[in-house]
Amino acid sequence: MSSTKITYIGHATLLIEMNGLKILTDPILGKHLRYIVFFRRKLKPGRTLEQLLEDNIDAILLSHSHLDHYHVPTLRKFPEDTPFFVPLEYKSKVKSAYKHFKDIHELDVWQKEEFNGITITAVPAHHPREGQGYVIEGNHTLYFPGDTGLFEELHEFPNRFQRLDVVFLPMMPRFKFIRRFNPHIDAFGALEMVKILKPKYAIPIHFGFYPMRNYLQLPLQLKDLLEKEGLIHLFYLLENGETLQLI
Repeated sequence: MSSTKITYIGHATLLIEMNGLKILTDPILGKHLRYIVFFRRKLKPGRTLEQLLEDNIDAILLSHSHLDHYHVPTLRKFPEDTPFFVPLEYKSKVKSAYKHFKDIHELDVWQKEEFNGITITAVPAHHPREGQGYVIEGNHTLYFPGDTGLFEELHEFPNRFQRLDVVFLPMMPRFKFIRRFNPHIDAFGALEMVKILKPKYAIPIHFGFYPMRNYLQLPLQLKDLLEKEGLIHLFYLLENGETLQLI
């Protein structure tokens, strides 16, 4: 089996190199969120936009249109023939970022598409109603949730996918004023997701890059919980800009 490389660029942005392809998730490389200039990122992206453009990205996965995942100034920098995989009825949103984007693949939940030797499956998410995650199957199988809380369909994953080599865990504090919507997973939610999905690697993302909590507080809390459950061998913390190679 050929290797797969995963580079953490920050927040929910990952560079996945698999089967000779380079795939980017929810790219946001600006200093602050669009329209919210005071909401500035704490850490610089692990790769610059210039470096990613030189990498010749083969596809971009977009999970939903919240400002910390759908960053129009970043998207506009990519070539017009860049393939995008997006939720159903999102084509117009991508076109609004840059009208000349012409290779846009809309996927409904559980819909699969073969793409240059890999399979991309859109999977449910519990965040905005139209948001979704993706399972990428090639030399390895990776689950990128985008943003999500826990949801019932997670229990279907073991039957739908033979294995999950990596599960990315979108961690964020569950603030009281949005708790009833359960839009993210905290450390306890991440632990539950790991127990359900049983991946080889559980990798926290989505933490610390914007000023909500101390950097590393949530993933280290998860690490403690996994250790108590005898699951510490699954935990892998990718530092900003670090690359993990799967053999």
